[in-house]
Amino acid sequence: MFNLSETLTIIIGLLLALVLFDGFRRSRRTKKSKLKVELMDGLEIDKELESSVDELYAEDYDLNQESQINSTTDTNESEEVPKESSHDLFIFNIKSLNQDSFNHSSISEALEPHNSIFDNKGFFLICDNDEIPIFTLINSKKPGTLFEGDSTGDISLFMDPSQSRNPLDSFNLLLDLSSSLADTFHADLLDENRNHITKQMIAHLKQKAQEYQRQNFTSDSV
Repeated sequence: MFNLSETLTIIIGLLLALVLFDGFRRSRRTKKSKLKVELMDGLEIDKELESSVDELYAEDYDLNQESQINSTTDTNESEEVPKESSHDLFIFNIKSLNQDSFNHSSISEALEPHNSIFDNKGFFLICDNDEIPIFTLINSKKPGTLFEGDSTGDISLFMDPSQSRNPLDSFNLLLDLSSSLADTFHADLLDENRNHITKQMIAHLKQKAQEYQRQNFTSDSV
């Protein structure tokens, strides 16, 4: 049998073991709880980050959509403007190697056989017998004027067949005068794209002039 001192020692040892075990158990619970809190906080942070990224992508998508819409709108507008403002012009360019070939005096002299006027905008207007302008001669280089003192190696002649009372006759006069000026100034006769004039191009333009002529005839008949 244990004596009193031994019994007390055993009881105290058991109590200390219980205290240590309880402390260890409490410590584990605290760590688990802390770990759970940290994991929950981390999960919430990840969700917030994911939400922010989603919002960022959504905003970026909206901006891209808006940009595409604006781009499409701008493209459509840019495509519609020429349709509204463009003219089916007949254009001949005359290019000389001498950059001073064409000036106010030399062109005025070359146009003497024709019914022409020089308007206050700095352009030469070739008119019909009723003094109505049928086509225009300008400096091909900006600002297009041929005032006294202006000189250039490039000029352009153009007419709007939709505004002509007799498109075919006007075109023939435009072609004859352009060819004559090219010969007079020893220059090249070019089309609107600055390529050398071909018989096919002349035939094509003449056909278009005839179409305008028929439209005018049909309009007058109605």
